[in-house]
Amino acid sequence: MATGGTSERRFSKNPSPSLLPVRPEDIAGVHFTLYDTYWRQLNKTDNGEVDAATAAEFLRESSLSQSVLHQIWDLSDTESTGFLDKCEFFIALKLVALVQIGNEPTLHNITSIDSPSPSFGTRSVTIAAGGPWDIQPAEKAGYDIIFDDLIPVNNLLNGDIVRSVLIKSGLSVDILGEIWDVSDIDGDGCLDRDEFAVAMHLVHRGLEGRPVPSSLPASLMPPSKRRKPSLITQ
Repeated sequence: MATGGTSERRFSKNPSPSLLPVRPEDIAGVHFTLYDTYWRQLNKTDNGEVDAATAAEFLRESSLSQSVLHQIWDLSDTESTGFLDKCEFFIALKLVALVQIGNEPTLHNITSIDSPSPSFGTRSVTIAAGGPWDIQPAEKAGYDIIFDDLIPVNNLLNGDIVRSVLIKSGLSVDILGEIWDVSDIDGDGCLDRDEFAVAMHLVHRGLEGRPVPSSLPASLMPPSKRRKPSLITQ
């Protein structure tokens, strides 16, 4: 049975098995905040698992056929426990999203395939502006030291200065360009302290082989730049 510990999954039913543990954030990608909100809605007892009846009722809101939903459950319940832990629940959400855009439900390359967020009819999700920032305080403190060492002007670093730092990572110019595009949140051609932290965080994720998001997910948006809470209707 699934437990409330760290959720990593080795795909036992994957037609092309991977020996690497898979984390919820690897599956959700830029949709992590939305996936996590759905998880918290269903995992009300905070016991680290969602039972089959609760999951089935929720997944039916996707309007997919019963036979497809059975396939999605079988693939998501990777250990055949009758429960979904957080990673397995994220797998189910990703499979729903993939099927809704015309793909077959499969675990093959599930972490590397981009997809829109899954649709669940009229279900509404509130994404709180005050949610946690993915960049931890200790990590942010380290980036702040680098930022200050670069002698910002009016608390800003221009593109040339930032480029001279990021290029040392060894990532390709194309990837660094993508990182710049999502990090320059206000589009002024400079990075402030928080935007620089986002860029550095994405560089480290890139060095781990993780893709650059096409747009900045809510969980990476600096608290200083977040808007008021928004209601997302799926």
